[in-house]
Amino acid sequence: KTFFPNILDDLTISHYLQPEEKENIIKMFVEIKDEFANIIDQGEWMKKETKEEAHNKLSKMKINVGDMHSNIEHLPDTLNQIKVDDYIGNIRNLGNSFWTKRVQSLRIPKDPNICEAEDNAFYWPEFNH
Repeated sequence: KTFFPNILDDLTISHYLQPEEKENIIKMFVEIKDEFANIIDQGEWMKKETKEEAHNKLSKMKINVGDMHSNIEHLPDTLNQIKVDDYIGNIRNLGNSFWTKRVQSLRIPKDPNICEAEDNAFYWPEFNH
């Protein structure tokens, strides 16, 4: 847990969360999001610009149900390499997987309206007046 604090969560999610449960939760989220859109549209107390901005924010809302923290596309392959009697080798394999994913994401442009908890302070001339 010291080197990879979320790996236990990822393993628990992949083991216990059934795909149909995840689909049901996502469906409920979409229905709630649609209801919020209706409330925005029907609200007479908001100006047109405010409604547009509210819809923009609403469109950026995402739900995280059963998503892996590690976000490693090849996690099953990595987990298959884990051996009961090779702690250092396991740490090396997991570290290489995480590092590969991290390096691949270095040059991806960031949207300030998502991943707010992770990247909430960076220079963006349009917003930093």
